[in-house]
Amino acid sequence: MKKAKIKVGVLGLGRMGLSHAENLLDKIQNAELIALCSLDETAKNYAKLWNIPFWYNSYEKMLENQEIDAVIIVSPTPYHPQNILDALRAKKHVFCEKPLGTNLEEIYNLVKLAKNYQNQVIQIGFMRRYDKDFNYAKQLVDQNQIGKVFYIRTLSQDPEKDIKNMFYFGPTSGGQFIDVGAHDLDLMIWYLNSYPKRVWSLGDAYKYQEFRTWNDGDVVAAMFEFHNGSIGIMTASRIGPQGYQAQAELIGTTGHLNIGLIDAKNNVISLNSAGAVHNYHRNFNSRFKDAYIAELDDFVNKIIEKNYDKTQLEEALVNIIVLKKAQESFQDKQIKEINYPDWLEIK
Repeated sequence: MKKAKIKVGVLGLGRMGLSHAENLLDKIQNAELIALCSLDETAKNYAKLWNIPFWYNSYEKMLENQEIDAVIIVSPTPYHPQNILDALRAKKHVFCEKPLGTNLEEIYNLVKLAKNYQNQVIQIGFMRRYDKDFNYAKQLVDQNQIGKVFYIRTLSQDPEKDIKNMFYFGPTSGGQFIDVGAHDLDLMIWYLNSYPKRVWSLGDAYKYQEFRTWNDGDVVAAMFEFHNGSIGIMTASRIGPQGYQAQAELIGTTGHLNIGLIDAKNNVISLNSAGAVHNYHRNFNSRFKDAYIAELDDFVNKIIEKNYDKTQLEEALVNIIVLKKAQESFQDKQIKEINYPDWLEIK
């Protein structure tokens, strides 16, 4: 018997929202995209282009559609907690892009209330977990191939070619720690199965002074001490000269892993008068193209398999708590102790 497909609506049709929508059109076997929602004419225009039956300028109206099983939330970050709660109350499964939000009280409220919706999937868009290289490294860690991991270093670089976009997007992004560092910290928590207990951050607007106007830097770094004693060092940059890069290094008691050391677009090396040249990815969409498909496929399969585990939601909360402290440390260059709510189990 042919399985009924999970019917999905997408809220927010910027670059990331359209990317998810395009994947849902023909790359997620058990899903059917049936609704689009945006404040402007984008939903209407793409619904016509793609022959999507429903389009909305109102999220509330889209949630009233009983045919929709699940929603993909790609709205501006401050709206994420309320958008998720509204979807849960409308009995929809939820996939929400990271980060979970910007206001901690709203996020605390969401995580506590989400426990009342035991039969609904909630997944947060930490797509690096679904990248084949980062995922393979996780398998090796879990298999104890490098012993106890005590050190993780990550580097995330956006291409400098996109710097003008950062001037537009940066002031509302939450800053590099939350916007970019969210992925790096998520990997650290995933690999170590532990939460940070203190953080020290540095950085500056080394090349583009505009970042200082919203208390950010074009390059920032943070050092974390985890509850299990491990060390994490994260660097995030908006001025990658070669293109987009996501890199990680793990050191354990019996081995060492490097992921994305040369994070090239392919395995071709061009040898010319400039030397040996690797072609890097133009942006994160190119680098994690397959991971974005894999995470949506997993989301849909969780719905089908009734896998309602809420662990990732709590980890997304921890992510915001820690990175807000990293941002505070960046401002005054002081080590910050990280405190968690009493009801959260600390790893």
